[in-house]
Amino acid sequence: MKSSPEAGFRKTSLVDYPGLVTSVLFFPGCNFRCPWCHNPELVLPSPRTPSAGNEKPGKGGDNSGFLPLDDCLDVIEKRKHLIQGVVLTGGEALLSEALGPAIRRIHGMGLLVKLDTNGSLPGKLDALAAEAETRPDFVALDLKTSPEAYRRIGPGEPFNRVTETLRLLESSKIGYELRTVVVPGFFDVETLDALAPFVPDETPWFFSPFSPGNCLDPAYDLIPPPSSGEVKEYAARASAMGKNAIVR
Repeated sequence: MKSSPEAGFRKTSLVDYPGLVTSVLFFPGCNFRCPWCHNPELVLPSPRTPSAGNEKPGKGGDNSGFLPLDDCLDVIEKRKHLIQGVVLTGGEALLSEALGPAIRRIHGMGLLVKLDTNGSLPGKLDALAAEAETRPDFVALDLKTSPEAYRRIGPGEPFNRVTETLRLLESSKIGYELRTVVVPGFFDVETLDALAPFVPDETPWFFSPFSPGNCLDPAYDLIPPPSSGEVKEYAARASAMGKNAIVR
């Protein structure tokens, strides 16, 4: 009998899906290597001893929080009267072959599904969007850095795939938002100016500050975060370009 794939699991979240109470599933594995990533245990999952934990994986490569995905979905089904949706995140959730069946099951519970993605797998998102049962109800797409700098974090031509994902979301009418973490060395005024032409004016574009701690590259734990004023300045500049920019 084939074993269930594993996931990190948070039973309740008030902040991961706009306006909804949700559960969160964290899928291990990622095709990006963002040095500031706060989930190294999901980017580079390591073998672990089975655990009874029921939270997202711990810091420093401790994967004791991973559980069989089927078990997580069983818990969600028992608690479906307490939540309104489920957030599927990572790592990069679209890498998981279990994602479509999981969405199908979650929708069968009468719950909404939000997908967090780095945007590098438009073909996989398109396949999910092709069927109502597997189509996410909402997507959060990361805009990480300038088109040129994307080559520093992802293989091939990652920004071309991100723009393809943007076009797909526009044509599919799936609700979505864009998210940018202001990371020193990866985001500045020139980066903002380079990204802005790709952002539809009406789409919510959230800006938040990088915060050091538990980074994939430990050197980033020593980098001072941008000030709140600096992040507000970026959002104000985007707003002046006609974008729906918001500080989160």
